[in-house]
Amino acid sequence: MVGASSIDDLFRQKSLQEIHGILQQTRLDVEAKKTELRELVGDHYRSVLESSDHIRAMFDCAARVSSGSVQVEKLISSMRELASSPPVLATGIATSAETGDCIDADDEYRLGSRMMELLELPEAVHCMLGDQEFVTAARTAVIEASALQQEVDRLLNAVQLDSQPAIPGCDLRALAKQQATVHGTLPKQVASGCLDAFGSASLTPTGAAEAFVVHLLLDDTMRQGQLLRCFVDRRSELLRDLLESQATESCNESCTSRLLAAAMAFEGTVILSSGLCSSGPGGALPPVLEVAVKSLADRNKSWKDVSGISNCESSFESFQHMVERVASSLKQQSMAANSLATELSKLGTAFIRTWAPEDDVDAESLRSLAACFRRLVSSSSGTGPRNCKQLGELQRLFSERLLAYRRNLAAGAGLGTAPEDWAVVWSAASGVFCPGRKSPKDALTCLTSTVEIACANVVRDRVGELKLVFMTEQEEEGSTTHDQGRHGDVEDSRRAEDIAELRKQSHALAAYFDEQLSDILSDVEHISYNGEVPTIVTSALLGALHERLRVAYATLKLPSADPLWPQQPGTSPGKERSWTHQRAAARCALALDALLATATSSGETGKPSAHLAQALQVAMQSGEKSLVKQAEAIVEDLKKRNEEAYCAWARLSAVPSYCTSSLQDFWRLAEDEVQPACGWGSAKFAHQQEADAKAVPVPVQTSAFVLEQLVFAATRALEIAGDTAGLGATLSAASLKAALSESFVSLYEAGQPLDLARLKRSGMSQLLQWLFDLNFLRITLSAGADSGAPAYEKLRDIIAQAESVAFSDPVDRLLYQDVLKFAVNSHVQSTRVLLAPFFLHNPLYNFLSQSPTGTGPSTAKSKASEGDAFELQTSFVLPLRSVLPRFPLLPVAMNAAASLVRNPAGSSDLDRLRLGAQPADRLRHPAVGKHGSGQGDSGAGAAVSSLMQQAGGLVGGGWGGLLTSSWGGGSRTLAAQARYPSSGNTRPPEAV
Repeated sequence: MVGASSIDDLFRQKSLQEIHGILQQTRLDVEAKKTELRELVGDHYRSVLESSDHIRAMFDCAARVSSGSVQVEKLISSMRELASSPPVLATGIATSAETGDCIDADDEYRLGSRMMELLELPEAVHCMLGDQEFVTAARTAVIEASALQQEVDRLLNAVQLDSQPAIPGCDLRALAKQQATVHGTLPKQVASGCLDAFGSASLTPTGAAEAFVVHLLLDDTMRQGQLLRCFVDRRSELLRDLLESQATESCNESCTSRLLAAAMAFEGTVILSSGLCSSGPGGALPPVLEVAVKSLADRNKSWKDVSGISNCESSFESFQHMVERVASSLKQQSMAANSLATELSKLGTAFIRTWAPEDDVDAESLRSLAACFRRLVSSSSGTGPRNCKQLGELQRLFSERLLAYRRNLAAGAGLGTAPEDWAVVWSAASGVFCPGRKSPKDALTCLTSTVEIACANVVRDRVGELKLVFMTEQEEEGSTTHDQGRHGDVEDSRRAEDIAELRKQSHALAAYFDEQLSDILSDVEHISYNGEVPTIVTSALLGALHERLRVAYATLKLPSADPLWPQQPGTSPGKERSWTHQRAAARCALALDALLATATSSGETGKPSAHLAQALQVAMQSGEKSLVKQAEAIVEDLKKRNEEAYCAWARLSAVPSYCTSSLQDFWRLAEDEVQPACGWGSAKFAHQQEADAKAVPVPVQTSAFVLEQLVFAATRALEIAGDTAGLGATLSAASLKAALSESFVSLYEAGQPLDLARLKRSGMSQLLQWLFDLNFLRITLSAGADSGAPAYEKLRDIIAQAESVAFSDPVDRLLYQDVLKFAVNSHVQSTRVLLAPFFLHNPLYNFLSQSPTGTGPSTAKSKASEGDAFELQTSFVLPLRSVLPRFPLLPVAMNAAASLVRNPAGSSDLDRLRLGAQPADRLRHPAVGKHGSGQGDSGAGAAVSSLMQQAGGLVGGGWGGLLTSSWGGGSRTLAAQARYPSSGNTRPPEAV
């Protein structure tokens, strides 16, 4: 600091601006030193308070040691004197002078010891109050202090202090008079100490009863109702100080101490006050008060017998009268109409309304015990509990200490209940404390709820931080393959490699997410009770998990795929069927499929189930409707989104970009061309006479157009499913069925003949083959995804429409209906391996397969009645593909021109083989022109070219790939080729 002598120098040497700077800097230094001093005092204040008890104990111990050493020295000196001058035996009696000397020495010793007791008496009373020994403190303040003061006065009169003071420089008479004034205030101090004890968190029932009685004993002006109000008010102040004041320490131990003290104060208020006001049988005193009054009376008699204090009979009698007066007053109050219980009901109801309101939405609920507990736990989260393990440890420590205090409360409450049954004790006390209201939650329940809420918040935060991605950082859309265009495609081997790599990455990312979740579940187990996690924590876990999954779903870039049927205006279904879009859809589907497998794994394959699946399974088996609903919502939402991804992938991948056959090719076939082109068989009906048996040609296999579409889709299903056969394989197959239903309905609506009756009049072959295809699709595409349900129903409507026309004649219905159904079922059994993905989870196929059909490679017999029995025969010719290269060498091809010249009407065999034109076109435009043989040659060449194209389309290079399917990523020939060799007179129906 700047001295006074230098201020003038500053004004002489410095400018005014510099002086202002020095003044401001000085003020800043002063404030900094004040802050430092305040922080220093604040940091060490609690340490000083805690060490004061130790210092006091050290002082007491040192005083006792010093007093003992002085007495030992006196004893040693007296023994030395006795040893130096042994007593002489004399027959006479000691003189009065010698007797007077002995009496004076003894009185001085007693005066010193009594004076020391007189000086230490206030401190001794204070210690008794701290130890909740209120009866002893009252006896000391009322009886011992007065008796000790009288004895000191007597000794002072007996000892000659004027001639030789016992303690040089100390006036014992003045000191004794001063202590007499202090001792006069001891009863008030004891009464005040009883009130202060009401604000102690560790107050026991015995201590509360003694403090209540002693205060009434020492304070005549206090009424029982007023004292009860003071008790409740002091307890409320204690709770406010513990819960609403700012803590000086922010450590876990401080949080636990404050929580424990508040819990003990809350439960102690209800139990202690109820014990003080619960009247005994017949209007008797409350048991705890009766015990306290009896203790006062009994101890007073025992003190009188063993105290050894003379001339204090009046004090004992006065104290006994005071005890009797208090007992009589308490009994009268207990029997009166306006008893303590009535007064407590008002006070207790207000107390409970503040600290334990029934409605948490109440405005005062912000001060409730549960709300304060939550604030205290959350405010200590900076350096306190940060995870469920620490919160569980906090609750365990809290429970151990509170349960020990509860045992003391229940044992001395005097409520007439079993102390070991805390629920009964709490209910009985609440009935006295706040009658007419529901029993409030106890402190342990509030803290348990607080810890559970804190754990729920911790779980929400940790689940929200989980890393869940569906694509690695290195992968970019379209990085593996380039877009091949709408009509382009990639090789099957490369497609399989990309799909396998996507599947591997998806499972790795799902496993990493499950591993992160396992850390959270392990932490949550620290707050479980008997192996069960609290409902609120599980609910928070499931809710946060569902929200985290929704956020992850939003990051998926699923390509749009418009429905193939019905076509919306302005849309072109399937316009984006490039491999890039197919791969993007496959990545989304496989990622969701891996996550769904993690959520639904049961561990039946020998591997432990995923942690996500375990959490969902525990929630579903908990019996709590809310948890079951949340867990089911997570699984159902995941299934729904997985199905959406598979449906998008199926719409982009189900239909091949290029087909070797089409529906238009089928409708161009003539009546006599349908049977050889589609490989028909015959049904031979058996009558009573074998000679009367008739053979009727019927379709026994699907057309090339239908089978090619189904085989392509089955290949894609096996490709994306891989070696797994779980829920993903089922969803992929169901999605493909839905997409195929939309595709076939769209094609049939656009390409079917407008007049089916006219088609029937021209012949039944195309109509029967179409019905066969439709019924085969009805079985194959059943149990598809929900998105294809309208298309499947439309397909069934088309079947009903076609059957109504085809079987309008009863003869046709009797002839073809049963035969056609049997043929379809036989073909289903023949293709169940080739189209395995569509039949694995197909209830309709399973139902039809329950009854044996007796199918075989060449014949099949129906199980109808004996009169309607028939035998289905499938006789095939050599494949057209094997003789197609030699077709130009045949005479019918070499003499085509000559035949046309000879037959200008166009009735040659070559003209009948024109598969590329409609039958009606053939009738309107004959093969030979009107202007000579040149046009006829041109028509013959066109016919031969059409035959070659159609034959190549039906049995050409496209079909070679259909009979070789990719199973599990590798290519191998189907077993159907081994069962039905290509040479000979028979071959499998599905090979045509």
